[in-house]
Amino acid sequence: MAQTAAQKKAAEQAANKKLLAQVEAQKAKLEAQLAALEKSQADAAAQKKADADAARAEKLAAMKDAREADLAAKAAARRGGVASGTGAARFAQPGSNIFQMLDGVLYFSGVPFTGTEGGAKYVNGVPEGTKTTTTGGGTEEDTTVVPKGPTLALDTFRNTLALFMGKEEMAQPWVNSVFNAVSKYYKTGSTVDESLNLALQDVRNNPDLKTFTKRFKGLYDLQDKVAKGEAIEMPTIAEFFKSQQALGDVMRSAGFQDLATQEFLGDVLGTGKSVAETTALINDVFAAIDNAPAALKKDLETIAPGADRTAIAKALLLGKEGAAALNKQIAAQTVFSAAKSQGLNVDMATAADYAARGYGYDASLTGFGNVALGRGPLEKLTEISTGKAVTPEAAQTTMQQSIFEKNVTAQELIRLEAEKEAARFASRPGTAGSRSLASSNRANRVI
Repeated sequence: MAQTAAQKKAAEQAANKKLLAQVEAQKAKLEAQLAALEKSQADAAAQKKADADAARAEKLAAMKDAREADLAAKAAARRGGVASGTGAARFAQPGSNIFQMLDGVLYFSGVPFTGTEGGAKYVNGVPEGTKTTTTGGGTEEDTTVVPKGPTLALDTFRNTLALFMGKEEMAQPWVNSVFNAVSKYYKTGSTVDESLNLALQDVRNNPDLKTFTKRFKGLYDLQDKVAKGEAIEMPTIAEFFKSQQALGDVMRSAGFQDLATQEFLGDVLGTGKSVAETTALINDVFAAIDNAPAALKKDLETIAPGADRTAIAKALLLGKEGAAALNKQIAAQTVFSAAKSQGLNVDMATAADYAARGYGYDASLTGFGNVALGRGPLEKLTEISTGKAVTPEAAQTTMQQSIFEKNVTAQELIRLEAEKEAARFASRPGTAGSRSLASSNRANRVI
């Protein structure tokens, strides 16, 4: 029995409902799988971070142990040897002038030592910062002194900082303030370099350290970019200064001695540009502008405006665009400028397309010169052939497609119009002389 329209519609609705339910079920299954994957990735990331934290803690502990062992060895060398061990069998006698480390307590001449030894301070034989418990009269008393940790020698700090800032700066009063900020991290087991990096943020807003913080303005700029979520790798202080030195060589090689300063190069690095990126900006982008013909150079000022070479270089180095993006802009502007020099107008998208095809300034000048020569004759021939008006823009587009794009359709159209012109005058009587010559010239100019 044939189904009624209502029955068919109901059947279709039921089928659609079933299909929708299947889709929803599949969607729910996929969402569950995605949630499980995200959780797995999050767990893996958390585990990776935990492993990294544990490895760092282990490294810091090892560094600390090595430092304390080094201090003990130096003390032994100065005092003629350090006896170490456990129990009275090896206990030095009073008046022996021998340092002993027994069960974590430093003795001198058999008495718990109080004072400074090997750069570390001791109270009753225990390093400062250690909680000691004494029992007497039925009571217990805990005593806590200043934080325990290795002591950073001022000379060591000055020598390390001088590698970055020059020895002449080490006599400045701000050095002691930075030393105090760095020392607290050094006490936790960090190296001098690591402590400098950790202390950098602490001293950022200290008005007494403007000379120091100004030197690191580029690093602070990078910190701000990272805080805003930009994907930038933060360099250490040592890496930052190494980059400045490399950029200084690039600036001097390009003749920009005035720009080879720590302050300016710090600003450049603060934009997030690497040494390789900055080198490309000078060697490729700036060189393209600096070596351009006068007419082209004037048009390129739209990309990097400046009254002189130095101003143009500064605009490129401190700008937001990278070398690759600027090179594309310059290539497009070069083709655009060539068209303008031949009295033609092209849009920037077309100019960029021709630049991507490999056309430079000289090739574009030649190509647009041929477009300018053939545009008028092609316009006239097409009007004669079709009986319809042709705009100069349409004729120019056809000529550009033929010359720059090697478009076969455009080339065939031009060839046919030229052949029609030649055939039209060749078949007519009385076309010798100037009219025939004019027709021939018109056809040749198009081809």
